[in-house]
Amino acid sequence: MSEPLLPLPDLPVRRETYCGQSAVNQVTHFLVRHRPELLDRILLEDFGGTNSDLSDAAWELLDELQPHAAELGVPTIPLGRLDLVCELSRRLRSAYGRKDRRARGRALSEDPRQLPPLCPLEIRSDTQRRLTQAQVDAVLLVEYAARPDLWYAVAEEYRVDLRLDATSEFGSVLRASLTDRVVGDADFNTWASWDLFHEALRRIIKMCGLDGRPLASGPDQKLPPLIKMALYSSTLALGLTPTMVNLVLLDAYRSRPDLWYGTGEWARGLGTDDAQGALRQLLGETLVARYPEARGPRVRQAVFSEAYRRIYKMCGMED
Repeated sequence: MSEPLLPLPDLPVRRETYCGQSAVNQVTHFLVRHRPELLDRILLEDFGGTNSDLSDAAWELLDELQPHAAELGVPTIPLGRLDLVCELSRRLRSAYGRKDRRARGRALSEDPRQLPPLCPLEIRSDTQRRLTQAQVDAVLLVEYAARPDLWYAVAEEYRVDLRLDATSEFGSVLRASLTDRVVGDADFNTWASWDLFHEALRRIIKMCGLDGRPLASGPDQKLPPLIKMALYSSTLALGLTPTMVNLVLLDAYRSRPDLWYGTGEWARGLGTDDAQGALRQLLGETLVARYPEARGPRVRQAVFSEAYRRIYKMCGMED
């Protein structure tokens, strides 16, 4: 840790249902005294990392708390663990003068045990390569009825852009359910399970109002100006500068607006992944054309992540 953490305020928790005030206070005081580097990483990734980086930091923190879970009152259920991380983030953000990471959209239901009917959606063409509409609907309807608590918890994780226990369990549950109903080799089952997972998420995103808006009124319409954003800390760590990234993104934005529009629709749970694959390739080629020394898969991924976060924000899926 480069410098000591600022004092963290004892904020009242947003909800006591899954993680109480006492647990948050005890965990905060324990971490400040004994493991401040875990809070420091949450702070770093929350302010400048990707959602994946923040989720990784949260996983590490929860894992390191496990030996002390009983004495500190660390929740055991997914929603409680999620709320604990969110409350720690709130205290860090308050101490450093940042606004809260508030949940986006609306909850799947007021009661996790009683969800509304699962919304019907036509499956994507990507999914149709391996599964039928009937197969997808059958599995999702069965699991939705069997585990409303899990669907609710996954929705809450996506509303705060953290992928923790519920998301991990969700993928395993869907894969097992699909394997019981659809016979295929290991490779087929892996890809088909991934398709099914995305089809479930599309329904959650739609029902929670997280699907945002398109980048433009149509794929052939003029896009709005590309927004500027501070780079992720992980992007800067690779030696990429704001000028380098902005020039590459602008070149690609002007040359193939259709790919940006298509990637936006894919991010919203619509369309296929063809556009985002093509945009990823275009950005890599544009990067090397401008900066031949900027090579390697991590650098290319960082540039795509910077493009994707701008799309995500411009489509109204991030405040």
